[in-house]
Amino acid sequence: SYTGDEVAANGHNYVDGVCSVCGEADPDYVPEITKFDLKGSSMTLGNTLEINFAVDMTNITGTDNYIVVSKEYADERGTVTKTYPQSEWTAQGTKTSYVSFSVSAKEMNDKLTVAVYNAAGQQISNPYEDSVAVYCQRMLNKEEERTSPRAKYLTLYVDMLNYGAAAQNHFEFGM
Repeated sequence: SYTGDEVAANGHNYVDGVCSVCGEADPDYVPEITKFDLKGSSMTLGNTLEINFAVDMTNITGTDNYIVVSKEYADERGTVTKTYPQSEWTAQGTKTSYVSFSVSAKEMNDKLTVAVYNAAGQQISNPYEDSVAVYCQRMLNKEEERTSPRAKYLTLYVDMLNYGAAAQNHFEFGM
């Protein structure tokens, strides 16, 4: 028998999950996820104060997604999180769903960060940050709010901000 000059294998050169040498799929490849933006937030004023985070459902595939809301307290209590499985989202028509998060008056400056995750635990939305105080200030700064049918809420936003500040002082919250 005769063994000639042996040539070492070229090895794999994976590009976007496929070997450019032989075409084999990279077993460790995880495609980058293009993240979408949440539609925004709104508030519900009733027996409770709720901030609602809206998701454009055209960005969602499957039914096992979930939303994580992280609440960073304005004082030394740190951060808490709450997870909302997709089955708990509230549909608003066919293209939008939302999750509502209750906030007390003294917690109006607590920062809420929201993100959507798929069933594999991958974050599929960009994080969205808001607070009740920031929401009220944003509405007060919107020029179109002054001339819209919602202009009647402008006084309410100012009153809410004042009430939140008074509640924080009363409960020595965030001081």
